[in-house]
Amino acid sequence: MKYFFVTVGGSGSTYLLKCLGKKYKVDSKPDTYFIRHDEPFTQRGKKMLHQRLLSFDEKPKALTCTAFYDRTGYKLLRNLSIDENLVNYLKHLRSKPKKTAIFNAAAKFGFFSRNNTSGFVALIRHPLYAYTSYTKKERHLNLAQDLGGVDTFKAIDYYARSWNAVVSECLRLPDAKVIRYEFADKDAKFLKMDFSGWKTNNRSVVKLKKSLQDRLRYAVWDKFSLVYNKWD
Repeated sequence: MKYFFVTVGGSGSTYLLKCLGKKYKVDSKPDTYFIRHDEPFTQRGKKMLHQRLLSFDEKPKALTCTAFYDRTGYKLLRNLSIDENLVNYLKHLRSKPKKTAIFNAAAKFGFFSRNNTSGFVALIRHPLYAYTSYTKKERHLNLAQDLGGVDTFKAIDYYARSWNAVVSECLRLPDAKVIRYEFADKDAKFLKMDFSGWKTNNRSVVKLKKSLQDRLRYAVWDKFSLVYNKWD
């Protein structure tokens, strides 16, 4: 079975990349060049390489194709939709025994379940600690600030939607697997790789007000309760 990996921000994708890198050449989150039209985004650099989308039915722009190629070595075709291009990209990855990819944004568009993708593996983390990690200054604090700040319902709701999107994709795919960051060594045994070095007992210090913690819990609970036994 060839596996493809999907992560939620703050869930340990750096650990996953290092672990997979011992066995594979890994394309890291090339789908992040595609952004939902209603999501925050802070541009870095002079050229807008990212593309805002209503759906994956749209076709990729030239600069986005270039950025995708620079990250993966794979050429997107501008006469095909993004959905069609990514289906072909997965076929390309399947043909390369020593290559895989970590995805992120495609789950928010329902790409994997819509195309009945086999070999789907999601890396998730308890959303409270994942959110705290995600919004650190050296990671994505700027995105939370674009939404009004880390301590706002708007930022919490945005993260909850992202977390729910990845778990929802898992639940729609019959052979999908979940690796919970906190139990990575146990959950990832099917990969026959060593995940024991992960610092899974380290929990980010949570400084969120209880009202915000409760908001996050309420927003993700339906999906959370299907993959975790308890919140605390």
